[in-house]
Amino acid sequence: MSQRKPTNRSVEKINNRITFEEFYNTMNDFVLTSLQYYGAGAAALAALILSLNLGRLWSGRAFLIFVTSSLALIAWGFLDENSEGIGVQNVILLVINCVGVYRYLIAGERGKETTHQGTV
Repeated sequence: MSQRKPTNRSVEKINNRITFEEFYNTMNDFVLTSLQYYGAGAAALAALILSLNLGRLWSGRAFLIFVTSSLALIAWGFLDENSEGIGVQNVILLVINCVGVYRYLIAGERGKETTHQGTV
């Protein structure tokens, strides 16, 4: 039996070993999928924390989680082929989330305006 000659295919298994290009494509898909699902899961967790209204510190932490979610979804959006819209949307959300981090964690009570006491 004669040995097979390599073809012009960009990805080919030689002697049952994975080629660098196959490894790269597999890792690339893994990284993109990880970014996508981390971004979605982190956003859901942050939304849950905010909805529970646990106070200023927890709200600030939720906005930090939103920031990491936005960063992951920006990376996924611009690295994946048909996801640029998600990337652009999360650039805008990143700015909004950074404002939330500033208001709830950095400015603290300083950034809180005095509230008026309403009458019934």
